[in-house]
Amino acid sequence: LTGNGSTVTFTLQVSALGPFNSAVKLTCDGIPGAACTLAPATVNPTSAMPVSVTATVSLPPRMNGGIYNLRLQGTSQSISREVVVPITVTPKPDFFIAPAASAVGAATDTTTLNVRVDQQDGYSGTVQLTCSVAPAGPTCAVTPSSVAVPADAVLAVTQNGAPGGLYQVTIVGNDGTHSKSVTVSYRVPEYT
Repeated sequence: LTGNGSTVTFTLQVSALGPFNSAVKLTCDGIPGAACTLAPATVNPTSAMPVSVTATVSLPPRMNGGIYNLRLQGTSQSISREVVVPITVTPKPDFFIAPAASAVGAATDTTTLNVRVDQQDGYSGTVQLTCSVAPAGPTCAVTPSSVAVPADAVLAVTQNGAPGGLYQVTIVGNDGTHSKSVTVSYRVPEYT
C-alpha cells in the first residue's frame, strides 16, 4: 500500500534456466504518469548465480486511488519474459493549484491569469489564497481570496512602475492543515 506522490522500492531476482548465459535488458512500465527505474538495467544471470535488481517507482502526485499493474520485462535477443506486480495506491484526499499558464508578460499595467483550485480523491474544504512577488516591485492579488474547492480564482499582477525584468509570482493555498504553492513567471518589458 502506498499513497500518490510517493516512491515505492522493492527488490526482485532475475535467474536463468539451464545453460542460458546472455545479457538481459530490463524495463518497467504500465502505470500512467509514474517513473520507473531498474538498477541495474542490464544483467547477466546464470542458473547458479541469479542477480538482484532494485525497482524504484515514483508515483505522480495527483493519482487516483486503486490497484495498478506494474509490468516488468526482461529481453534477451529473441527471448522475452514479463511479470506483473500489483501496486495498491491508497486514496489521499487533497487539493492542488493549477494556473492557466506558467508564465505571463506585462502587456498592460495589470495582467490577469485564471487559476484553478481542484481536488483529488474526494477532497472537500475551504482554501485561503494569497500571493507574493519576488523581487519586490510588482504587486499581486488573488480574487476571491477564499474558495470552496473545486473553484476558479483570478490572479492579478500589477506592474506598479517596476523596472524591466523577470519576476516570480508565488500563489499559496492553505486549508488550515495543508499548504500548497505554485510559481508563475512574470516579465516586465525593458524599455530603452
